Amino acid sequence: MDVNRNYMEYIQIMKTMNWTMLNFDILAGVCDYYDREWARDGKVAVRDDFDRLYLLEEGEVFISDGRKSPLHLVPGHLYLMPGGPTVRFYRCKNSMKLAWLHFRIEAIPGISFFSGYTPPDSAEAGRGAARKFHTMLDSCGERTPRGNMKAIAILADLIGAFIPGSWEDVFPSSSKLQQLRPALFAIQQTLDQPFDLKRYAASVSLHPTYFSNVFKSTLGMTPFQYRKKLLLRKARALLKDESMSVSEAAYACGFKDPLYFSKFFHAALGISPIDYKHDKGKPMP
Repeated sequence: MDVNRNYMEYIQIMKTMNWTMLNFDILAGVCDYYDREWARDGKVAVRDDFDRLYLLEEGEVFISDGRKSPLHLVPGHLYLMPGGPTVRFYRCKNSMKLAWLHFRIEAIPGISFFSGYTPPDSAEAGRGAARKFHTMLDSCGERTPRGNMKAIAILADLIGAFIPGSWEDVFPSSSKLQQLRPALFAIQQTLDQPFDLKRYAASVSLHPTYFSNVFKSTLGMTPFQYRKKLLLRKARALLKDESMSVSEAAYACGFKDPLYFSKFFHAALGISPIDYKHDKGKPMP
């Protein structure tokens, strides 16, 4: 695969979309062996604000997400687990070898590429998929601009089967999304300040009530929920910084009381900031 040519083709396609540009963010990934202790054998609930891509090389995996039958993962297929409100339980039958990647594709921070439609669960891996996946993981590990570009190009190639053929399938309300851009930017820039609906509505010259209705019908969440989503993302990023205490993270997120920040964090994610910082904030496959 010519990753440089593929990436340039992607850029040309994006230039035709004058209302948005997609942002690729690769968070973590590795290929390793796991056993039944993975995800505590289906006893831990997982809900992410990022997407997961799996390529199972050996073994079997079962993922329950509220459907009648668990999703059965087997070698030879790529599996996409979009982030969002869905709660999943992961169980490894015996042992497995799994290549995995955590990533985000967003038009605007907090607005996932996969939020507007439901992609298929799996796709045929195809010849050379394992080699591509490992090259992508190696490129991520380089931590250089060239390595990042190469990893993004391979990711775009691997998830091609999960992407619809029309932009309308992904962003059915693109004109409204464009209209809301100033308000989205205002929310992003004021995460450390109190929620101000009137200010956000004024940025797009709409009445606050009408603004909230347009926002929810377009993005599937209220302005307050969108701000909360970004605030939790900021909090998690700060807590992963070993040099920053929980109290400092709370103040950086605009909380005057670290205790209230802890209650907010625990209520949203089911884990305390201290536990997240010291133990459970590490990426799980």
